[in-house]
Amino acid sequence: MEMPGNAPPREPVAEITEIPDGARIAIELPGVSQDGIKMEVSGRMVRIDAEGSRGKFSTIQAVGFDPDPDRMSVTFTQGVL
Repeated sequence: MEMPGNAPPREPVAEITEIPDGARIAIELPGVSQDGIKMEVSGRMVRIDAEGSRGKFSTIQAVGFDPDPDRMSVTFTQGVL
């Protein structure tokens, strides 16, 4: 039996909502702690990689503008980023 840590990353459930000053991306990451999350911004793409007790997750989300990493904020509550 293969352990979850060795399995390829799964695509998490994600939702993008446009808001007046940008976008809100909500991503479900069950079994992941805040320390297990890595986020990168490149152009109009936001990449999220995460690993936790339920395995690995990876997603790339496109937004309709060039996000400014210095103005981004992140909240993580009960497995939702």
